[in-house]
Amino acid sequence: LLDDETAVGLVRRRRQRVRPRRQRPHDPGTGPHRLRCLASKAAATIYGGRILAADIGDDAENYTRFFLLGRRTRAKRPAGDKTSIVFAAKNLPGALFRCLSVFALRDLNLTKIESRPLRGRPWEYLFYLDFQGDPASGPARNALKHLSETTDFLRVLGCYSTVP
Repeated sequence: LLDDETAVGLVRRRRQRVRPRRQRPHDPGTGPHRLRCLASKAAATIYGGRILAADIGDDAENYTRFFLLGRRTRAKRPAGDKTSIVFAAKNLPGALFRCLSVFALRDLNLTKIESRPLRGRPWEYLFYLDFQGDPASGPARNALKHLSETTDFLRVLGCYSTVP
């Protein structure tokens, strides 16, 4: 079983009942191998996989997502309908309100926001935010420009299409 420790943690109870044999990763070009992995239905469709067991998570309300990060951008990227960013708001009264208002003023829907403390800087946080929109589109591009003027730090993590 090829797996990720985070993914395995989400199916721990199921895995304790059914313990598949663990295999080491290999080079796909070395011959036929029968491998199993934890993935979504969409991944099975895209990569031609066969679903052996569905709904194996311990918590039906868990919507964990995994995505690939890379240092290089593709020359031609497909337009997406969801964007993930991270920013550090200035440590001032109303700073987070000002940051979030750049999206509301442009009718951009926020789908997720999380905060994580900045190490070594008490009471200061990084905010991870997802919103519906492509950063290349007018409203999203303008919101991000406005946000960069009101924050200490801003980075677009990526834009992607949501999978139903």
